[in-house]
Amino acid sequence: MRYFLSSLEPIDLGGPGAYTLGRARENRLVQIRGELVQAVGATVARTGQDRTVGRIAGTNLLVDRPGRGGPPVFEGRLLPAAARADYAEVVAALRQRGAPLPDAWLVLRDGERPRQRWLPALGAALLTLLVAVNLRALVKSLTS
Repeated sequence: MRYFLSSLEPIDLGGPGAYTLGRARENRLVQIRGELVQAVGATVARTGQDRTVGRIAGTNLLVDRPGRGGPPVFEGRLLPAAARADYAEVVAALRQRGAPLPDAWLVLRDGERPRQRWLPALGAALLTLLVAVNLRALVKSLTS
């Protein structure tokens, strides 16, 4: 829900020779320019979608993007730390290929923008409404 409500203006993390990864914020829309190196193919288990995950040269930032190829400009969601566990196998494969990845790596999901996925946001709003109605009824029954 936090990403759904976040700003549509991306945080610019710079380009080759001038990266500003200190500005990176989890669950925010970010943009970075640079070449992907040591990329590996991956498939999303539940959808079967082919993705490419690679490291931006000179950084600890991984980019998860649909398909292969494309311009060296990436814009999307910077995933929270809890979601990084899903990339453990990819990180192991990148390290086997010689990628110098420290333990503090980040993942940018290219193409994922705020306010695109309405169903989870609508579900959260309905659940909140249901909880509020039940709490009101509980308080009313206890005070009567």
